[in-house]
Amino acid sequence: MPYSKKLSSIERMMNQKATDTMARLVSSHPGLSRLTGLMKDNVLQREMNSFLRGIYTLLSAAKIEMNYLGEEEPYPGTFIFDLGYISEFRNYAERVTEMFHEKGVRRIITVDPHTYDLLKVQYPKYVTEFDFDVHFYTDFLDALIFDKDQETTTLHEPCHFTLREGSYNGPLKYASKITDVVLPDRSGKKLMCCGGPDELLFSDLSDEISEERFQQLKNTGARKILTACPICYSNLRKDSSVQDLSTYLKTHLKTGILYITQ
Repeated sequence: MPYSKKLSSIERMMNQKATDTMARLVSSHPGLSRLTGLMKDNVLQREMNSFLRGIYTLLSAAKIEMNYLGEEEPYPGTFIFDLGYISEFRNYAERVTEMFHEKGVRRIITVDPHTYDLLKVQYPKYVTEFDFDVHFYTDFLDALIFDKDQETTTLHEPCHFTLREGSYNGPLKYASKITDVVLPDRSGKKLMCCGGPDELLFSDLSDEISEERFQQLKNTGARKILTACPICYSNLRKDSSVQDLSTYLKTHLKTGILYITQ
């Protein structure tokens, strides 16, 4: 997400040519998805890194043992798949699958809805050897105890969870453990997108959609707006009331838990 704003600016200047070029490069050279230090929003990157540390804290508190591939961790291919570059996506998915097998991976814990959907639903359609056990991080938090929040919150449900067949409700389940959750009128199968998927090609439209969705969430009267998707967070963070679910859960985790701050 820290690269999305810059990529949108490039696309405005180069239009379809830029999109085609980026899709080809990323599919052939996965490392290019990180681009360079000049191609990112540093403030947003710090926030996203804090979300990852929060998720690690929650999983550690739940006694989940895990490894992290660090700089070797591959981009899941969201950009390529969402824009319809299916041939490039198939090639890329095969490369990612091969890497996971080489690393001895058996189970994958995802930290965002797009990656969860890609790895759990889409990869098996294109790669026959994709035989991994895919989860979202909230699958492993049942043993944790959280302090109650007296303030009402609202939740922007991720499209890639709620609108899929057999929808996944992990974020709502855990937010409801802490606080009274008031959902906006556009929720469930009537859910409205945050506008994020349009940002690269139609930035003005994305801004309009995200503003409308933000107002729908504000109209619930809730003091906090929660989201479990980094793309949704990036598009909806119009003010400080918007929080990532991992931050909210970590903040309300019962005391006596070691917080990861480094």
